[in-house]
Amino acid sequence: FETARVPAPESTIDIHIFREFSRQGIRPQYCTDAVFLRRVYLDVIGTLPTAQEARAFLEDPSLNKRRALIDRLLERDELAAYWAMKWSDLLRVKAEFPVNLWPNAAQAYHRWIRASLRDNKRYDRFARELLTSNGSNFRVGPVNFYRAVQAKTPEGIASAVALTFMGARTDFWPTNQLAEMAVFFSQISYKPTREWKEEVVFWSPEKELLDAAPTNGPAVPAKPRPRAAVLPDKTPVRLPP
Repeated sequence: FETARVPAPESTIDIHIFREFSRQGIRPQYCTDAVFLRRVYLDVIGTLPTAQEARAFLEDPSLNKRRALIDRLLERDELAAYWAMKWSDLLRVKAEFPVNLWPNAAQAYHRWIRASLRDNKRYDRFARELLTSNGSNFRVGPVNFYRAVQAKTPEGIASAVALTFMGARTDFWPTNQLAEMAVFFSQISYKPTREWKEEVVFWSPEKELLDAAPTNGPAVPAKPRPRAAVLPDKTPVRLPP
């Protein structure tokens, strides 16, 4: 190790990480410049430094060179391409079986992800656009989130959202908790267009206005009424018709 000095947290993220280290009995230590250089290149942009880049960093006497290197890597084009690949795995960007987004949709989806990372889009806005966009899957990239889920029921979509954005498996949730979150996705609908394999994702308020069909006739329109939905943190939300 380069130094026996015990690292101290320097940011909000560090505070959370060091707290977890303490809980698990892990003593953090500084790595050498050579080890740091290799790790930070692979973690941030997915590639190794050139010989010239490595030599310049290792010969730099500055005490702030690690922070400066991170800032430079975050500005490089490879960052968006590398992390778009990782997010494409999480968001199921695949043209063929079993997702079957088809090439036009997969390209639009990937372009949106890469542009979002390139522009340093905030995570809350990134998630909001994925969950609230509507339109053609060939033209509005983020709507493919709803097309890529394998179970397009409200419960299936809620499970995909929990796994993608919170890392939580709803298999272990109480039954009523999944049903309460599924209400948020109960109006999502799909319809084809005249273009081959194109599909429009949209919100259909009519789903809220119909009661279950009676056994002796067609569905009867019901009066508009709010639906109760509950976030995973138990916060109730009233959704108007």
